[in-house]
Amino acid sequence: MPLALPSTSSAQSAPSRFSRRLFLDMALPSVAGIALLLVVTWIGITVLRRSQMKAMATYRVEALRRHLATQGEGLDGLGQMLSKSWTSLKADGQASEHAVHAALPLLRQQDLVSNLILCAPDGNFLTLIRTTVGWDLVEGGPAFGPGRGRLTKQVDAPGSQVSWVRLPENYPLDRPWFQEGMVLDRPGWMSHPYQFVDTPMGGLSYLVPVINAEGTRLGLVCLDSTQNRVSRAMSTVLDNPFGRAMITNPAGQVVVPPQWPTMPDAEDAYRVPAVRDIPWAAGLLDKAPKDQAPAEATAVIGGLTFLTYRAPVALGSTFQGELWVAFPMTLPGPFLPGGGLALVGVVGILLLAWFTYLRWMSRRYDQPMQRLLHSAEAASRGVDVPDLDSDIWELRQVGHSLQLTGRALKARRGLEDQLLQTQRFEVMSALSGGVIHDSNNVLSIVMLRIERALERGWGPKSAEDLKEGLDAAKRCIAMNRQMLSLGRKEDDTIQWVDLSECLKDISLLVRPALGREIVLAMDLAPEPLPVAIRTVELTQAVLNLALNARDAMPQGGRLLIRTRRVSGEAHLEVEDGGEGIPEAIHSRIFEPYFTTKPKGKGTGLGLAVVKRVVERHSGRIELHRREGRGQCFLLVFPLAPE
Repeated sequence: MPLALPSTSSAQSAPSRFSRRLFLDMALPSVAGIALLLVVTWIGITVLRRSQMKAMATYRVEALRRHLATQGEGLDGLGQMLSKSWTSLKADGQASEHAVHAALPLLRQQDLVSNLILCAPDGNFLTLIRTTVGWDLVEGGPAFGPGRGRLTKQVDAPGSQVSWVRLPENYPLDRPWFQEGMVLDRPGWMSHPYQFVDTPMGGLSYLVPVINAEGTRLGLVCLDSTQNRVSRAMSTVLDNPFGRAMITNPAGQVVVPPQWPTMPDAEDAYRVPAVRDIPWAAGLLDKAPKDQAPAEATAVIGGLTFLTYRAPVALGSTFQGELWVAFPMTLPGPFLPGGGLALVGVVGILLLAWFTYLRWMSRRYDQPMQRLLHSAEAASRGVDVPDLDSDIWELRQVGHSLQLTGRALKARRGLEDQLLQTQRFEVMSALSGGVIHDSNNVLSIVMLRIERALERGWGPKSAEDLKEGLDAAKRCIAMNRQMLSLGRKEDDTIQWVDLSECLKDISLLVRPALGREIVLAMDLAPEPLPVAIRTVELTQAVLNLALNARDAMPQGGRLLIRTRRVSGEAHLEVEDGGEGIPEAIHSRIFEPYFTTKPKGKGTGLGLAVVKRVVERHSGRIELHRREGRGQCFLLVFPLAPE
């Protein structure tokens, strides 16, 4: 069958459809893939980031708890060391001074201590004050006079400078740490934060009473921790500029408030807010920690999501409070709403670049594909196909294949025409004897009727004889015309014909081909069977089947030609009464040059030509074996549309 391809007009409009289809076929999956990749990436990054941030937050909270516990234990150890050092010295006037110098190496390792005060019961004191460059020493009390103190700058470095400074009149006798510490029997933290003298800072004090073995109170060790210093120490461990933390005492009061962004004014730093007044901690009020496991909650502050913790914390052996931490789960950046516009812009640029590339690709393939369509149409007609000019190797190979296809189809059609013409002459050779014999018989009838008419003279009987002679002459002419048309190639054109009527004409040649021993029976459908067919080729196919049937019935028999309409198709059956074709060779009988006849009796082209003729008319041929009825060939042709 020739390949059915679009016409020239449809081929000219196809490239635009191809270009759009190529673009869509590449663009839509690409967009879907990119969108899916972005969604999966976004979700993956979000989940991974949240998991990492949560793990980091948990780790930082635990690190902060350990750090505070370590610093508290250090305060306990430092206080006990100073107390023992003081009580071991007999000269009270030098005891506190020796203790101060012994404490300096340990103070450098403490993050929480801002001041160290060694004070005697009479009010004389030594104070080490932490500065950005070292430690300053202030001495004061009744021994130096009211409101008078001596300052030694950078006491821990060579070349210290000494000067006098003013102190409050009753310092330290009216300070909260002195009043609370002088009645203590054991070390401990002050119950409430307070404001340090002459500063806007607030804080807590760790108090260690110094009592000798006889029970005499020798003095007091006071280790001050400002709220700012504790907050900075906690921020250093949290290592996050947006994180915040606070500490509450066993009574639930905030002793170290969060510094950012709700830190109270410096003037009121020592008056800390209640826990319920801190927004991010509200979700933890009803979630007390179990044993040592922190309680968790989520809070949103300033558009950022925070993971909040509430956990027990120890500042030494005497302070058992709670640590409250808010750790951010997200940071400002491309993956936050503030940076979403930048991400959308980047994705938009990538998509625009990708669509530009796809557009270029579709145009690159468009023109070669248009030429390929024209080449395919030309190849289907057996016309020479020009070379395809394209930089795409695969398309050039397709164009070359179409060239070869066109040449092969052209050569095949030529060979098919030669085969059909050659086989026609073979059929005509087989028919010639029978046709000449029947023609002689018909001409004898014509001569006999004319002689009768002459003998009788003119009359009614003579007219009847002449009419029979005329009909016989017409049959002879029709038979000869069919024979002549079988040998003429120029009559090989497709026409719409009634299959049954066409078979009536073909039967004029079939009857003489069968001989006297075989009876031809025709069972034609009463309704028309319009088919598009080449009558010469159909005649050739039916004659081939008739000749094979004649050879299959050497002792005579019956050949039946039947037509009928079945499901929108025209069925033509040619059935003989011979022994039939052995089932073992059914698959080979339509092969060219395959024959079961003796040498010199056949070329093996008959059934191959029949199959080719049927396929050239968009039909099919089937072989049926019926018990006791010989062989039946079924030729199926498509009927004309209603």
